[in-house]
Amino acid sequence: MERLLSLRERSLWSRGARLSSEAFAAANGHNDLVDFAYFQANFGDEMQIVLTADVGYAVSIDAFDLGNFGDAITMPYVRITDENGAVLSEDLDVPLNAGSSPDERNYVFPSPPCGRILVLRFGFSGLGYSGPNVGIDNLTFTQQTAPPIHLGTNDCLASPTNGATNPALMRAWGSDIVAQNDVTLLATGVPNYTNGFFIASRTQGFVANPVGSFGNLCLGGAIGRYVGPGQVVNSGSAGILALEIDLDQTPTPGGFVSIAAGETWNFQAWFREGSIAGVFSNFSDALSIAFR
Repeated sequence: MERLLSLRERSLWSRGARLSSEAFAAANGHNDLVDFAYFQANFGDEMQIVLTADVGYAVSIDAFDLGNFGDAITMPYVRITDENGAVLSEDLDVPLNAGSSPDERNYVFPSPPCGRILVLRFGFSGLGYSGPNVGIDNLTFTQQTAPPIHLGTNDCLASPTNGATNPALMRAWGSDIVAQNDVTLLATGVPNYTNGFFIASRTQGFVANPVGSFGNLCLGGAIGRYVGPGQVVNSGSAGILALEIDLDQTPTPGGFVSIAAGETWNFQAWFREGSIAGVFSNFSDALSIAFR
């Protein structure tokens, strides 16, 4: 079920996923937003909106808009985390136009962040007590009737992405039953608008900073790369790499193989990441999936 809210209340509920915030209602003056909720920067360094799914369900955030009142500002971050604080999406140094501009900032998630509880976090540190207000509107979220299952076990050490305090994290949704052939790999917390691909191996390993990378290679043995047509993906504005894989076409250096029940495979994301010295790369942590 999809829910689109023009935010008007201090505490908001949808049929299904519950949304709560400390935002206050407003009418206009924040770019082109109308009937939205606003945060006042002097309330603290961070404001939050929490979406909680019904028991046995999951909620995902599809889109929202941010507007500004007063002079143009740069917010430290806009971040989406799960209930454990794991970063699912992050946008750093977020520019917002002056309130007189017709252009608000739009967020659309082709691969929506999803979980039992999602927390939208808006950073206001450094804006001070005279900092302008920030408004949010058109928050679109979905409660899924069949919640996705988080597959696998995370392991190995990932390095923070350049300019951020959090590393990129591997996730997988779907089924670990080989016959269902239903696995989608995701890497969250990746720099926005960067290209990357996933790698796979039956073997775990550890190589620090291979070929000049910022991160660590967590796989060993025969490592395959998902670099076929359509498999090199872009993280977009959400900072998420996502790829639905075919368990009968798993890449290895010797060609494609089929994953069999009883096998454990390890997956990792490898993506481009820039620095002042040039363009290099980084890795997510690794995800180990025991297939049945």
